[in-house]
Amino acid sequence: MTTLTLSDQATDLVKAGVTLERHLLEANCRQYRTKLSVFERRYRMTTKRFLSRFNAGRLADGQTWFDWLFAHRAHTELSKRLAILRGVKL
Repeated sequence: MTTLTLSDQATDLVKAGVTLERHLLEANCRQYRTKLSVFERRYRMTTKRFLSRFNAGRLADGQTWFDWLFAHRAHTELSKRLAILRGVKL
């Protein structure tokens, strides 16, 4: 763990920045979760099942599959960043 020493003004600025980033990450996570849900309903399979089939080469190389893969990877990465930010104590 790293401890930072900041002036009161800097602390307020850092808190505002972390809060803004957290809100943006939450909104983007929700958007990608919605996209994943749309894919899951449309193709009647979970994202986990899709990934299994895609990685096994059992799906064609259509743009839709790559869009689904991107949405999954983006959601995963944003969720990791959000988890880190939620662990920041100010």
